Amino acid sequence: MTAAPVLALPDFSLPFSLETDASSYAMGAVLHQRGHPITFFSKPLGQRLQHASVYVCELHAIVAAVRKWRQYLLGHKFTIYTNHYSLHELVSQTIQTPEQQFYLAKLLGFDYDIQYKAGTSNVVADSLSRVGESTQGQCFILSVPHPEFLHLLKQSLLESSEFQRHRKAIQTASTDHPDFSISGDFILFKGAIWIDEKNPLIPALLHEHHATPLAGHFGVKKTFHRLRPNFQWTNML
Repeated sequence: MTAAPVLALPDFSLPFSLETDASSYAMGAVLHQRGHPITFFSKPLGQRLQHASVYVCELHAIVAAVRKWRQYLLGHKFTIYTNHYSLHELVSQTIQTPEQQFYLAKLLGFDYDIQYKAGTSNVVADSLSRVGESTQGQCFILSVPHPEFLHLLKQSLLESSEFQRHRKAIQTASTDHPDFSISGDFILFKGAIWIDEKNPLIPALLHEHHATPLAGHFGVKKTFHRLRPNFQWTNML
């Protein structure tokens, strides 16, 4: 925790691992790949959970962590490590209690397996679960990704004659183009990035907003409705 770099950026070609732990008053979790942490968090347990069984608290920690980091985990196989031995058979055991039904329903749609990890080796999540509410000092660490797509888009726009003509027209007579503005190397149309209609990256945008696990495979109109706040092009549906 004292040496940089502390956190790694996620690589969606590699499997994720999730470690969780719960104490009598808080829970902690860490998401990592190949043993290097990507992000972590802890939070206190509510009054009801503070009086619940250890099994329920540990199960709550798993579900809370998976739901918090669903943008990383949904659509990818991942492994959950817990130091509560009975939970490692959660997927295969018979559901007997209302708590199991409640929490397992929240994990539907995720592809995961659960493995036991002794508390002596689950040190990060264990430490996070024991951070008291009265802690005076806090450390906040931020990992900032640099999207490769925007760099590729910028290069393709600079090579487009249609984009250059439109950019020059806006710069020359901005009053004739009230809905357009220039922001760095981009043209904005009502706040969205304007793209020439023959841009080679349009298929990639359509794929990202339609065919990926987080996109949801919506229909044509809903897909374009999701695109419009961020990207626009001539004759867009």
